[in-house]
Amino acid sequence: MRLFFAIDLDEPARSAVARRIALLRRRTAGLDASLRWVAPAKLHVTLAFFPDVPPERVGGLCDTCAPSLRQSPFPCCLSVPGVFPARGAPRVVWVGPARGRTELAGLHGLLWQRLADAGWGPAPGAFEPHLTLGRVRQRRGANTRQLRAVVTGTPGPAAEWTINHVSLYESRPSNRGATYHRLALARLDADGPGTRPERQMGHTSGD
Repeated sequence: MRLFFAIDLDEPARSAVARRIALLRRRTAGLDASLRWVAPAKLHVTLAFFPDVPPERVGGLCDTCAPSLRQSPFPCCLSVPGVFPARGAPRVVWVGPARGRTELAGLHGLLWQRLADAGWGPAPGAFEPHLTLGRVRQRRGANTRQLRAVVTGTPGPAAEWTINHVSLYESRPSNRGATYHRLALARLDADGPGTRPERQMGHTSGD
């Protein structure tokens, strides 16, 4: 089973990112490249990804959502465009934080410390907080620089919201692309008592 921990966007923030994607789609349409854009319902900031979790271990991963994560809810603003990798042909188009970067790094560290304590860690590498907007499927060498310039030089609406929880999702493949099903939710609460994870099997995101 493919599972991942992620930060959800609220609806105004999701709409702002969707408008940014629409603008980038128009501005890159004339380039000799093929991009696959993320559907608005699937937008999220990934904190941890587990590509192959045995079914018998899913409950244990859900339990890492308890108690609440000891961090206060915090405001986040995504407005800084970028591409991965930093050099060469772009493969991923993303937007990163203009506000909340330190808090995002702290939340990532808290979650992975808990995962490591439960036998799921350590974290696989350095954390670069970002929200993936699209992936480059085909590209031509002559347009690599132009594609990078268009993505990083295109302004767009800022996505602003308050982060107050982390969700655990299962990614299920289908003929129409993967759908995301929330399995558990961990609240952010710096001072409150720990609680059991909120199981939310009915929450689904997809195309």
